[in-house]
Amino acid sequence: METGADVWIADPKDIWTAATVVGHPHDDRLIVQRPHLTTTETIELTKDRDGVTTNVLLRNSRLDEEERNEDLITLPHLHEASILQALSSRYDNDAIYTTIGDIVLSINPFKRLPLYEDATMAQYDASPDNKFFEDVLPPHLYTIGKRAFVDMTRHNRDQAILISGESGAGKTEATKIIMSYLANMSNGGNSSAQNSIETQVLQTNPVLEAFGNARTVRNDNSSRFGKFIEVRFHHAKIVGAKIRTYLLEKVRVVTQACHERNFHIFYELVSTVLELNLPPKKQVKKLPPLPVAFDLRKKATDWHVLELQSFDFVNQSGCMARRDNVLDIDQFPITIQAMLDTGMSSGDIEDVLALVVGILHVGNIAFESTDDNFDPAMRCATVAPSSAIAVTAAAKLLQVPAKQLTSALTKRSITTHGEVFVMGLSLTQAKHTRNALAMEAYRSLFEWLVRRVNTSIHPPPSPLDNNTTPQPHGTDDHHNRMIGLLDIFGFEIMAVNSFEQLCINYANETLQQQFNSYVFKTEQKLYDAEGIAWEFIAFPDNVACLDLFEKRPMGLFSLLDQECRVPPGSDKALAAKYYKAFGDHHHQYNSPHPIFIATNADVRDGRFTVVHYAGPVVYDVDGFVDKNKDALVESVVELLQNSLSSILADMYDPTKNNTSTKPIHTKRRSALNSTIGSVNVADQFKTQLTDLLATIDGTSPHYVRCLKPNDANQPMHFDRVRMVEQLRSGGVLEAVKVARAGFPVRLTHKEFWSNYGRLVTPLTTPAVAQLVQADAFPVLSEFLHVCRALSAPHGKDLSTATTTNSPPQHHPAHVSLGKTNVFFRRKAFEDVETLKRRVYTTSAIQAQRLVRGFLCFHAYRRLQHATLSVQCAFRQHVAYTRLQHLRQVKASVTLQSWTRQVLARRAFEQLRYAVVVLQAKHRQMVAKAVVHARRQHVHAVQVQRLARGFLARRQYATARRHVVAVQCHWRRRHARRLLATLRSDFRNVKALQDDKRKLQEELKRVERELGDKAALEDANRKMQAELDMMRKTLERVRSASDFDARDDLATSPTKSVGRGGVGPPPSSRMIRARRPPISMIATSKSRSNTFGSSSSMSSTIHYVRRDSKLLTQQFQADKLHEERMMDDATSSNPQRPLPPPAHVFSELIHNVVSLFDNQRINQVLSKPPLAKSPSSSSGTPPSSSVRPPSIHKGRSRTLSVDPEVAIPENQDEYNYEDMLKEHGLLPVSDDVQEAQS
Repeated sequence: METGADVWIADPKDIWTAATVVGHPHDDRLIVQRPHLTTTETIELTKDRDGVTTNVLLRNSRLDEEERNEDLITLPHLHEASILQALSSRYDNDAIYTTIGDIVLSINPFKRLPLYEDATMAQYDASPDNKFFEDVLPPHLYTIGKRAFVDMTRHNRDQAILISGESGAGKTEATKIIMSYLANMSNGGNSSAQNSIETQVLQTNPVLEAFGNARTVRNDNSSRFGKFIEVRFHHAKIVGAKIRTYLLEKVRVVTQACHERNFHIFYELVSTVLELNLPPKKQVKKLPPLPVAFDLRKKATDWHVLELQSFDFVNQSGCMARRDNVLDIDQFPITIQAMLDTGMSSGDIEDVLALVVGILHVGNIAFESTDDNFDPAMRCATVAPSSAIAVTAAAKLLQVPAKQLTSALTKRSITTHGEVFVMGLSLTQAKHTRNALAMEAYRSLFEWLVRRVNTSIHPPPSPLDNNTTPQPHGTDDHHNRMIGLLDIFGFEIMAVNSFEQLCINYANETLQQQFNSYVFKTEQKLYDAEGIAWEFIAFPDNVACLDLFEKRPMGLFSLLDQECRVPPGSDKALAAKYYKAFGDHHHQYNSPHPIFIATNADVRDGRFTVVHYAGPVVYDVDGFVDKNKDALVESVVELLQNSLSSILADMYDPTKNNTSTKPIHTKRRSALNSTIGSVNVADQFKTQLTDLLATIDGTSPHYVRCLKPNDANQPMHFDRVRMVEQLRSGGVLEAVKVARAGFPVRLTHKEFWSNYGRLVTPLTTPAVAQLVQADAFPVLSEFLHVCRALSAPHGKDLSTATTTNSPPQHHPAHVSLGKTNVFFRRKAFEDVETLKRRVYTTSAIQAQRLVRGFLCFHAYRRLQHATLSVQCAFRQHVAYTRLQHLRQVKASVTLQSWTRQVLARRAFEQLRYAVVVLQAKHRQMVAKAVVHARRQHVHAVQVQRLARGFLARRQYATARRHVVAVQCHWRRRHARRLLATLRSDFRNVKALQDDKRKLQEELKRVERELGDKAALEDANRKMQAELDMMRKTLERVRSASDFDARDDLATSPTKSVGRGGVGPPPSSRMIRARRPPISMIATSKSRSNTFGSSSSMSSTIHYVRRDSKLLTQQFQADKLHEERMMDDATSSNPQRPLPPPAHVFSELIHNVVSLFDNQRINQVLSKPPLAKSPSSSSGTPPSSSVRPPSIHKGRSRTLSVDPEVAIPENQDEYNYEDMLKEHGLLPVSDDVQEAQS
């Protein structure tokens, strides 16, 4: 590599980085400089066995050439570095599709792009069908779909689109996009007019994704099975389809790695059922009604649906949600609608969902070991009591008896010489049996779905079904063709690679071999079309790796099959066979194989390494034999065969031809049958793969390589390390090697002549040829020969040059001239580039010598002329500068005088303005001080006034509060005394009422006995005389009462007569009076009640007269006593006003006033006295201990008696009015007199 060449150098971080060669000190060293760096570095070259440098690669002339080029096969330098740079640049510009010849590279953008709209689809539909016009539109999946569709319809050939890539690269989405485009092409470009069969074909994707896809570490919607979809066409119209599936990862049903999930359908079903049973306010979103005949909400109880965390088959990894923001409850209605669109009934869907929940319940069945202290090997497993609900639910949903399910999981039967022996399973065996039952049930369910979908979308019978080879034109079946889409798992290199990875990588090796063959054939066609001999070309091949897998009887699969057929077969014995047959590092293994590697450490750990085309992979033989056998316990098979479930019964019905399912093997059969009748997983997969390759070989293949830009699933992030790994493992670089194995550099005639046509004359000149050492390059003669052939006369097209001046067709070693292109070997192209650079360098040196001489002479003449011009200009400048200086001095003096004047005036104005401002501020401050002082004075006067008023009010309030407190104290004291008195009087009134009642009864008896009217009238006259005297006394009482009413409320304190002390201060109550002597009458009446009923009338009259005399004497004594008291008071204090004659009243009147209202007493006192008083039948007066309250002056005589001591309503009150009438103190009405007469 010459100095100045643009190269790519290996970099541990960016894989490849751009640089420029700045030195070549040695053959195995280069000095390079990276862009934007000033330092250089030395690179030590590494070469392969062919002598080609591997850590330094030539770079295309411009980086933008790689970025803008949509088909990388046209790049002059096509290798790993240029492909990586082109993909990175295009991905940054959202150009996710790139082509390498017929191969389409698709990079997952991890975001929505406007590339799949109806308008975009219409553009590709309307594009020309000619291959030469495909560059009009950028690369797209629509391009490869249209190419396959046009090739099918025009050339009557079956087509196949092979989509590969690792998990998360977008294979499933690419398949759906191409299927959607084919459906659109089938409808003539009208995407809205899809018929039912096209809808059914497209709706198979959601069904298969729900039951066959799962979240993995790298992809949230990873397909865990391979599928080949045959879309059938008749007259360019879709008439049906057929789906083939490969290697379903059924082990995911029972176990998942960390950060991975089980199949989508488990989470979609359980999440939807639980969401439907939540209250509307707690639901994450409102779910639309499902278009099925059964109520899924009620199935939560019927199927005993638990939370996801409660099912052991889905809670192992602790991962319940997807990272791509797709909700399971959103996907479930889509899955149900797709199942309906593919022809399933509501009953079929219900059976499918019930079987899914049943498999979850099988995972919740736990076991415990029986106790056997004598022989631990004889301990058998039994179903734990805590799993009774799980067993019942699983048996109900699988539609098998619960006892049979329990027996199938814990026991096995062995038939020997016609006898059946039942043996218990150990705890580990029971768990394996349970997992095997779940995996087999799910596999049967998945196969049933595939068969059901195929039945729905199967096209009508045609000869195409029995013939997959292309039919010539004119046959009866030339209108029936198919386009197959292969979505298969990519090359896998896991942390632990087991039997599944071995089968997957074998399938990729087989497809890579098919791809290499296809590319080789394509190259042959190209060379034949260009007229180039190609027999000497050696293409890379992976036949050795395929022989390692397929060779009989010493291949990997053959030895595995032999070990599975031997009854005591084991993984250790299988590993020993592998090491013996292929090992090259063990002392006793004498058959080394270039693809098989087993170190001493691998032999110790039971591992081996296979060198695949994508790189070496280390496999662990643990589990190879069991996984290849894939045998079930016979009891489990019988259990599934006897199930009443329509799905399981359909799958295990021996009368039906289950072509899509694998044969059922039991451990007993695999142990006893011969090697002829048994079929294992590897053999079945090889058979399926052979059929697939036969189908692909009968078609025109098209290839799509899906790439994943990063493992974090982030948009706009291009991980160069991961991308190179996928380019290597995906076979893209292998395809480039195959395409470029013969002549990797290809230039059109025009490009070749424009780049190298100018080299003919220098290289044919001996001096120049010797200077550039052209004879050292073997390619020189062939290069010049091609250049002379292309040097056509003016007016001729370069494309016709080969017809007139083409070299003889021999086997060129370096350069070959084709009809439209010039083909270079890689080494020859580098030599031609080196010659070109040397010629250009030599020519540049000669041109530089002449140009430098010419430039120097003209530079001297220009310098001389410039010197004179500079001198003249300098003198002129000096004179002009001096004149300007003088002008500046004069102007500066004038400017200074004006400036000083302006500054002085400005200073004076500023000083005067400052003085005025200060004076104004001073006057303002003085005025403010005066105003402030006046305001303070006014405020002080107001404060003083308010303070004096406040103090006076506070003193008044204090005095008033004290007076009120004293008044309250005295009132409380009098109220308490009155309360006690009223309580005592209440008790005495009750006793008097009883005496009154008895006396009334006695009087009635006496009145009945009175027979002598004369004696009664005599007694009445005598009593009338006594009553007259009492009437006079009553008049005196009335006059005294008027006086008391006027003087009772005097404000000055008075001395209580008869009490001997000073009375309380003025109050609203009257001064208490003495008790009336009514007790004497009550006593006389009580005494009269003691006589018997036989007493005579005379004794009664005697007592009445005596009582009247005693009453009269009492009144007179009271009067004398009160007059004496008044005289004493007047003589002792003549200035003092006389006390109110309260004690001149009889105590009878005061008791009446205290118990009756003032209005009633006034009415009584206002009536004139009667001459005649009938006998009273009222009750006894109250006790003499009751003291009436005082009546305030100027107020009504309504008494304020405490309600606590008031007489109850149901008690007979003492009628003092009747008593007064009885004694003649009150007049008697006419009605009463008439009644008495």
